[in-house]
Amino acid sequence: MPSSSEVLTFGITTLKLDRTHGASFLATSALRTLLAILQSCGKSAQSAESLWRELRLSAWALCQARPSMGAAISSALVRALGVVREAWEAEFGGDQWMQVEGREDVERCVRAAEGVLEGIVRGRRKCVGRVGGWFAGWLKAKGKGRPVRILTLSASGTIKSALVGAVRAGMRIDLRVLESRPRFEGAEFGLALRRELEREGMEEELEVHIGTDCSVALLARDVDVVLLAADRISGAGDVSNKIGSLPAAICAKMLSPNAEVVVVSETDKIAKPGSMEEHVDEENEFQEVTKAWNGAAEFDDRKSEPRKVKVRNVYFEWIPSKWVDLYICENGILSREGVHEISLITERLEKELFGNLMDLDSSKESKAV
Repeated sequence: MPSSSEVLTFGITTLKLDRTHGASFLATSALRTLLAILQSCGKSAQSAESLWRELRLSAWALCQARPSMGAAISSALVRALGVVREAWEAEFGGDQWMQVEGREDVERCVRAAEGVLEGIVRGRRKCVGRVGGWFAGWLKAKGKGRPVRILTLSASGTIKSALVGAVRAGMRIDLRVLESRPRFEGAEFGLALRRELEREGMEEELEVHIGTDCSVALLARDVDVVLLAADRISGAGDVSNKIGSLPAAICAKMLSPNAEVVVVSETDKIAKPGSMEEHVDEENEFQEVTKAWNGAAEFDDRKSEPRKVKVRNVYFEWIPSKWVDLYICENGILSREGVHEISLITERLEKELFGNLMDLDSSKESKAV
């Protein structure tokens, strides 16, 4: 079995390099890494205290691995550590677990933690389905005797669950999907969704229109809903999602006054209180953009002139809360106040579990300045 440090290094590298999956998938990946670290260091740990320290340090490192996805990863790990601590308190009585030493009792700690972490990972798969169920119920109440016109973009397991759930609930949907450059995952999503419903014999209930990102104003005309996922939700209800989400929301609001911007997301995406400006844009390889030009425009960054041209490839952008009408999560419909309450809970848990580690990072930043 690899060492806990090797497992952690692999887990961090996976989070940093994965440009295909969304925040929920990466949060689950981080949880699986934490479980593997528990199983590895649990083989040699001589006390519950040392095991707990290893888990906390590893979780903290995983939280820092991918800042743009940090809210989901941090929330998932913080809540998981909280549940592990509760399991140990139940196993040994209050905080007596902190005095546990010796292989036999440490193995009891490992088994208890292993059980709850495996349960959390299994439960995350059901979480997306619950979000989809709440969305389907909300959308069905808005039925108008015609297909509901929905605009979306990019690819999201949560959005897929929401749309499939709505069709299964008897809704007819006119879906407009932006292609989502530079990787065109929106186009891929629209086609894959259509094929899935064809396999289920429900192809007549879903019509899909795929358009270029610059067609957003055309596709937003007369829509009923702009359906967005989230990689991060601020304590004030601002939403970070795939680039192109803000134009979609604004165009729909300007061209279709009755349109509602709906965010479907697990509560793990809700970050501790903080402003949008605190989070740096994630720049990615410019080649992802230029290769789609297919010879129509030449760009070679090794030549002198192109070095004066910067090709931007930002994956995510913020949608201020004023453009969002409601948030649908695994527990139902959330208001901005509800989002803020969850944000405060996340902040409290993070301070409890990572307080001294956060202080250490702050002191390093101060010395660097």
